[in-house]
Amino acid sequence: MREYGDCYSDTDEARFGKWVARVTGFIISIPAALMWWGTPLIVGGLILYDTIQEKNPELCGFTAEEFDKEENK
Repeated sequence: MREYGDCYSDTDEARFGKWVARVTGFIISIPAALMWWGTPLIVGGLILYDTIQEKNPELCGFTAEEFDKEENK
């Protein structure tokens, strides 16, 4: 700061800008953290559900005849 005193500005506007940047970063980081863990869990659950549905369609509300008709279309 001593060497570059002319370029250093710690005004109210600069403090407000830093505060806005920090708050915005925090707000964006919460959904990003949730998606980081949630997306693989959702995809894994869908893959597991699809596997179960293919092997046992009656567990998911289909009768075997309906499931076979959908596959043959």
